[in-house]
Parts: sequence; C-alpha cells; structure tokens
Amino acid sequence: MGSQRFHRVYVRNSPRAIALCPTQGQQRDRPDSLPLVLVVSLHQPSREALGPDTGLRASLPDLTTVTVQLEPPAVLRDFVPVAQDAVYGCIGLIYHERDVYMALITDCSFVCRILPHEPVYSLQRVAFLSLTTSRYDDWTRFDSLPSEYDEPTTGPGPRSTSLYGTHPCHTLAQYLASSSFYFSPNADLTRNLQSRHTDSLSREAEFPYNRKYLWNTFMLQPFLKFRHHLDSRLQQAFDEFGVLIPLIQGYATSHLLPHLTRGHGQLTLISRRSSGRAGARFLTRGLDDAGNVANEVETEVTCLLDDQCFSVVILRGSVPVFWEQSGVQLTEHKVQLTRSAEATEPAFQLHLQDLLQRYRRVHVVDLLKERDNSAESVLSQAYQHQIVQTQLPQLIHYTPFDYSAVCRGDNVEAIQLLVKHVLGDLQDYGYFSLRLTDLTVQSHQRGIFRVNCLDCLDRTNVAQNALSWAVFRYYLKDRLKATDLDTLLYVQQIHTQAWVQNGDTLSHQYAGTGALRSNMTRSTKSTWSGMFQDMTKSISRLYQGKMKDPSKQHVMDTLLGKRAESRKIRVYLDSLVALRQQLQRHEAQFLRRHQLTLFVTTFNAGGADPHAGFLNKWLKHAQVSQLPDIFAFGFQEIVDLNVYELMSASSNKPMSWEYRILQELKALSLDGSPNQEPVDYVTLTSEHL
Repeated sequence: MGSQRFHRVYVRNSPRAIALCPTQGQQRDRPDSLPLVLVVSLHQPSREALGPDTGLRASLPDLTTVTVQLEPPAVLRDFVPVAQDAVYGCIGLIYHERDVYMALITDCSFVCRILPHEPVYSLQRVAFLSLTTSRYDDWTRFDSLPSEYDEPTTGPGPRSTSLYGTHPCHTLAQYLASSSFYFSPNADLTRNLQSRHTDSLSREAEFPYNRKYLWNTFMLQPFLKFRHHLDSRLQQAFDEFGVLIPLIQGYATSHLLPHLTRGHGQLTLISRRSSGRAGARFLTRGLDDAGNVANEVETEVTCLLDDQCFSVVILRGSVPVFWEQSGVQLTEHKVQLTRSAEATEPAFQLHLQDLLQRYRRVHVVDLLKERDNSAESVLSQAYQHQIVQTQLPQLIHYTPFDYSAVCRGDNVEAIQLLVKHVLGDLQDYGYFSLRLTDLTVQSHQRGIFRVNCLDCLDRTNVAQNALSWAVFRYYLKDRLKATDLDTLLYVQQIHTQAWVQNGDTLSHQYAGTGALRSNMTRSTKSTWSGMFQDMTKSISRLYQGKMKDPSKQHVMDTLLGKRAESRKIRVYLDSLVALRQQLQRHEAQFLRRHQLTLFVTTFNAGGADPHAGFLNKWLKHAQVSQLPDIFAFGFQEIVDLNVYELMSASSNKPMSWEYRILQELKALSLDGSPNQEPVDYVTLTSEHL
C-alpha cells in the first residue's frame, strides 16, 4: 500500500532553481490554504554586497548559502516539470562533492499506523537534484543501482553502474533506501506518544522536533531557519504544505489482535535510533562529550483496543563511559577505558540529566558479565562507579544481572528472575494510556528501564522483550480484565514476534547481521539450528566490522554532517546578515582568549614499573622551569616485549602509570615547599595497545 504523493517538482536552468508545488488534489483537500510554491536556489550575491574590486566573483554563487522563497503559482511560468510522478516530500539540502543537492523522497511503502490517523511509511527511494546543473534531473537514470545496505553479504560481490554513470550521491541514496528510515505525514515520529500528548513543544519554535532521534537535522536546518522567520500566517501555510519530511532510523511493525476486542485490536512496535553518536559497531562505542551514547535506541510498544491506546517505552544504549574495543583479537575482545573516572564524570552527568529530563526516573539494567578480570567486568565496574558518584538513589536505580551466568546453557526462561527482581519499579513506572474518543490522558509512564549488554543487541533484546511483556500483561489484566491464559499466550507470541523482528533489524543496522539468540527469544529454548545460525552471524559480523563498517561510517557521517568536508547550508536572510555583522563588531565583548602551555614528550619504560621520583629527574633534564597547563606523555614498552606479555596484558599496568604520573605532578607542584597549594591535574584521556 502506498501513500498519496503530494508535490510536483519543477526546475529552472537560468538561473538554476528547484520548485516544489502542491498537487491539485492536495489543494482541493485544503481549500483555505494559500496557493504557494517553494523555490530554492543558490544565493547570488550582488556586487554591492561583495564590495569593490571583486571582478568576476560577483557572478559566482556561494555553494553554502541558499535562497528559499514562497512564491505564487504564477512563478512556474519560468519552470519546467522534471518528472511525470510527484514526490512525497523533501528531506533537506546537502553539500557533497563540491555541489549542493536537494533530496526528495520518490518512493515509499506503508508499514503501520500508530494511531488511526497516523500512518507510518518506510523510505524506499531518494532522488538528489543538483542546484547547479540539470544533469541529474531525470532521477530514473540513476536510481537502479543495487543497495549495499539492504542485506549483508559474505563477500564484496559485483558492483553495477548506470549507463549514465554514477550519481555523486549514490551511496547516500543507497543508505537512505535501506528500509531502515521511516516518516509519517501526520505524526512526529521523533517523539513517543506520551511526549507528543503531554510535553509542550511549540510549533513556533525554530526546531519543532526531538533532535536526538531526527536523522536529517543537518539537511533540514536551512528550511527550518527559513520557516522560523515567517509570520504566523505564512508559517501555518508552510506547515500545511507538508513539504519537509523528518526522518527517524530504526524499525516499525504492527500486528492485528483479533481475539482481544470486538473491533480491530493492533499491537505496534516502533524503535527510534539516536543520531547523536551514530556509527558502526566497533567504530562507535560508549560516550561522547555531549552525553550521547552509541547504539541508543528508544523502543515503544503501543496497543490500540477499541477506544483505548496503551504505550510503554524502554531504552537501550552503550555503557556511558569512554571506552573502545578492537574488532579482531585472538581471545576475548579487550575493553579499553580511554578516560579516567574524573574526566568521564562531566559527560556522564550530561547523559543522566538528559535521561531524567525525558523520563523523570531511570532503572539501569546491566547485563554484563561479572566474572573477575573479564573485559565486561571492567566496563561494568566503571559504570557502577559513575552511578554511585551521582548520589541520586531516589531517581536512579541500578540492577546488575549477569545474563551469561544466570541464563547459562541458553536457559532464557531464567530471564524471569530479572523480571521478578525489578517488578516493583515495573509496576511503579507504569505505562501511558489514552482514550481516543476525546484524547484524554488516563495514565502516565513515570520512569524508564535502560538496558545494556556489551553491544546492546542480543542479550539486551531478550531482556527488553521480557520487561516490555511484563508491563503489557499488567495493562491487559488491569484495564481490560484479560485473564484467559490462551488469549494471553496468543498475545505474548505476537509481542515476542515483534521484538524478534526488532532485534534483527537493529542488529543489522549496528553490527551488519541479524541478532544472535533470536530463536531463544521466540521459544526460550536453544536448538542446534539456532546455534549454527548464531555462529554464522558471528563470522559475518567479523567480516562486516573489518570490511564494510568503515564505508558505512563514512556515509553516516556524511548524512549527519560530521565529516571534515561537511559544509553547513545556510539560508540567506537579510536580518541574519545584519545580526552577524553586528556580532563581529562586538566580538571582544563575547570572547575571552587564554594562552595555554603544552608539554609533549615520550619515554621508554623498558618494561619497568613506575617508581617515585622518575618524573622529577625527567622534567628537570628537559629544563622545565614552570609546570605547563597540559602534559602529553607517550610511553613505550610499559610491558616486556614477549608474546605472553603482549597477549595477556591487562589494564592494570597503564593504570599504575597513570596513578604514578598524577602523584609525581602533585609532588612537583609543591617544589619542596610544604606551605604551597598543590596543583591538581586530572587524566583527560588514556589509550594503550
């Protein structure tokens, strides 16, 4: 089932411009709306704006500044249509390969409905039209290339090219068309049901979406800036135009529930992947300085029964400390903590503040192994330390649950021990419910379960399925008085099926293969067939991590504007130009400049242990008269160069060097004077092989 296409595309070649116009059907559906045409072109500065002695530069457009205008339909006299078919909308502008492109959705497929009037579609095809040339106007010439992102392969495979050559944006188009991006013309998919019905997010705001789960923020910004500067009447008309399409990445599905109601019951699952720290498995781990974590996904299960709507939200995300992990090692993948606990704390606090602001209370479920000296236990201990330091026991609860030990032998039924342990918070946090007839909120969800394992894929999906079902079952019994065991078992099977599909899709996006333990999620039992499938997936993940993840990361960073070559597209507004010039004149009032000293040096330890006083001699030999603001040490051979030491080296040796350095710096700052205040240095980052 497809959706109605809303916009016709027109182009003008001299000067080059692209126009989007509502279809006649859309105008009939909204007779009171203004008949407007959206026209986009590169900004052409005048000679007066450029100033004297600019020569030919006055005729050259600025490739990072565009002009956006709302014009009456008469403007189309200077334009020609570029395709027979209309498009579904625009996902933004992007600077790529020394050109600026407008991205348009040319095909999509219906997936599900959240509420009866809120259809959800998966993006199937995107066209990129240039703002400088007509070469790519016929997008059907370039959209037949196979996608590298639909299903993983075990080999590179053949590449196909169009008779007209390869579009500069073909990798972006392939990635966007990988069936993992979703949109809705009538609902803000970046927010869950409770947020949409209870949190005030003004439509007059410059950014009316949840940035965390919006994947085309970078591309939409010039249009949103333009929209924000319209008067209220034009802004309303622009919104009714429906040309801007916000995208989420994740998964969406729905299943009918015919046995629960006299009408049509429906269970829907929708996952929103965060764009804040997006990346492939071994290339993106842990936390960043803004408080974002890798593989953060908010999953919402909703249920429509007659005039009632139920929703429960659960979260997954990488352990929120600074850590890395190599993708290929002979033994267990070693975890490397790259910052000290003190240097991690500010970013960790930002992460928790964001969670508490969105969900009010948080229950952390940590599924990592607790075996002494294991890679996962090091990570778990660092996590626990940060939680203890927050000193918020009323708002943040922590439950360690060694999944590998408790569910040993693939005894997934043992996951019910976790459910029983956290049952109090499951019932206390509750769920969101809504009466559809008058949109009356009947109950709120008052907290979130944040679940993690190492990758936040396989074990996490099993645990989240169990926790989500516990809340859903509680709702069915509490509100609908559903107690028939056969009916509950039937609904549980549908619920589990949705979670299995969700786990496979999220795993494809992050690790390149389907989820492990999928058969155990379905039946709570392990089979030889399932074990063989898991082994095959593990090998495929190894290949994906080394061969395909770097190119996938490159495409994601391009889409999100995180590459060094990325250029932010600005919209030309006279008022903004005047403001920018005024700020430049008053720069001294807003900026403070400080000069910092940096000391960089290397040291060959020769396998020896650090000892008291070693740094004193070292720095005096370097004739450092005053302690610098920043030290950067490069150590060689902190372990003996033999095979056993290299393969079995733990993080204890680097940690002992870090501790000794801090002690030595404190001693040096006193310089033999007991009355002098010591200088407190902290470890910003530490990396070791």
